[in-house]
Amino acid sequence: MAFWGDSGGFLDDLETDGTEIGGGVDAGKSNQYEVGRDGLIFLIDATVSMFVKGEDEEGTPFQKSITCAKNVLMSKIISSDKDLVGVILFGTEKNQNSSDFPNVYDLQALDMPDADRILQLEQLESSDGVQSFGNDYGNSDGFALSDALWACSKMFASTTYKISHKRILLFTNNDDPHRVDNEKKKRAIRKAKDLSDLGIDLQLLHLKSEGEFDVNKFYIDIMDDEEEEGDLPDPAEKLDELMMRVRMKEYKKRSTASVAFQLGGGMNMGVSIYSLNRPQKKGSYIHVDSRTNEEVQCVTKYICRDTGQELLPTDIKFYQDFAGEKVIFEKEEVAQMKSLVDPGLTLIGFKPKDTLKLHYHIKPSSFLYPDDKKVEGSAALFTSLLNRCSARNVIPICTFARSNTAPRYVALVPQPEEIDEHGLQINPPGFHMVYLPYADDIRKLDVEEHPKANEQQIDKMKEIVDKLKFTYTSDSFENPALQKFYRCLEAFALDRDEVETFEDLTEPNTERMDKKSWFVDR
Repeated sequence: MAFWGDSGGFLDDLETDGTEIGGGVDAGKSNQYEVGRDGLIFLIDATVSMFVKGEDEEGTPFQKSITCAKNVLMSKIISSDKDLVGVILFGTEKNQNSSDFPNVYDLQALDMPDADRILQLEQLESSDGVQSFGNDYGNSDGFALSDALWACSKMFASTTYKISHKRILLFTNNDDPHRVDNEKKKRAIRKAKDLSDLGIDLQLLHLKSEGEFDVNKFYIDIMDDEEEEGDLPDPAEKLDELMMRVRMKEYKKRSTASVAFQLGGGMNMGVSIYSLNRPQKKGSYIHVDSRTNEEVQCVTKYICRDTGQELLPTDIKFYQDFAGEKVIFEKEEVAQMKSLVDPGLTLIGFKPKDTLKLHYHIKPSSFLYPDDKKVEGSAALFTSLLNRCSARNVIPICTFARSNTAPRYVALVPQPEEIDEHGLQINPPGFHMVYLPYADDIRKLDVEEHPKANEQQIDKMKEIVDKLKFTYTSDSFENPALQKFYRCLEAFALDRDEVETFEDLTEPNTERMDKKSWFVDR
């Protein structure tokens, strides 16, 4: 086994596909995203088959699709209210769109979410809305999917906002909509290729139908390359399952940085760093003018205490107390002092996985994923390193630094890909980058002596703990303070008389606890 500072030939047994590894990576710099908003269009099948209720009694596939669109709108209002969302129906008897395409209905234009749009979708997903759908919109199988895709493209082009990321989520339970019309099929494939050339992502959300949903019949030819490369999951059957897939696709997967990973001997690869978990907080308050209700801009000015004059940025210095004196620094000098090593990840060696202790946790970990756009062949080398680390049960130890930040030691914990029974990815393959403490970060506490339990008391407590322990997962508990706050906000915005109730899952289930531990001898 190789340890600190010595690879011990560990990298020699990495198998790659022969792709040349090399090139430079813009180390340590955050990704430079295009300035703009996120644009998302829900393209929903409205043919008769989408209104056939399944065995799950959770509503029709059309109702589930509308529910997903409504929930995304409600989520966008909280998380990113400046993003744009639109809803287009295809397979309707009536048509309403800018190009007058038949059987295509622009239900909601590409715009920011608001209360009226949510109420419209809420009415449409209800039983009354489904019953009146035939009179209001109608159903037709004579549609052309190419027209629906063209309508999405026109909707993106007609908006006055600058959009940085354009996506279309296609909901349907028909695996071959143009089985009897080869010309319509060719036009749809051609239009999907045009959307891809324009930078518009087309992603399929297929739902459970009476028969098997075979993607290879039609949709494999119109999906994006990223979707085509991987195995698609089984069709969504439950609403919760469909909502989880929608959340995974509508969420913007943006990396916090793209860095170089130096393995030694001139071998580099590009990796992107992602933040998988972070605390969810309430939105910040916005100051408005009490007379016009318009948003106001807050300006901070620094005033000299002696002269009362406004200070410019060049007039402000920094200092540090040292031996009773103020050591003055320029802003540029402060930045230079933080730059100790070149930005990026540098491999030091490998340690057994069990050497990583829980008490080493000092801050939330990040997630590493290969970046082939920076260095060609990074994915192949990254996969080989991940597989070998998992097989040998070791963790790479590296130094990590970004521009103008102090370097830290990090441990890379391998995580193989995990797929559920429906073929849906639960955990992606990659490394969790765990930040390690320095010697200065670990404190030695002087703990006062307290009475200790005897052996009998310890044994009884072990029995109680064994009966009451459970497996913790972060998605099993919601923050009750946030849930109450946003439900009150939602009721106020949608003009509802009552606030939706919720279950506080952090409250202990005393009845269940008593039932599981009642037979433990007191």
